[in-house]
Amino acid sequence: MSDIEVKKALRVYQKITTSGVLKDGEYILDGLKAAQSFDGYTASIYNERVRLDLLFHNKFTFTFDNKKERAGFLEKLDKIDKQK
Repeated sequence: MSDIEVKKALRVYQKITTSGVLKDGEYILDGLKAAQSFDGYTASIYNERVRLDLLFHNKFTFTFDNKKERAGFLEKLDKIDKQK
């Protein structure tokens, strides 16, 4: 999964949580949701079919149903990252 840049994902997480709408404990921006674990150790960005969990030490887990949905998710990450 070399296409995941953890620093970029963390920037996107921050943008979603600062610019997104808070609903039921999740922040939502441009179709992506962001939330953190109850202990604060894991930050997650996800939608209905793709999930990126950001862990300590620049580690992550990335789960998706198929390559098309994965590509669309990565495009949304890029789009949000480029927003000011």
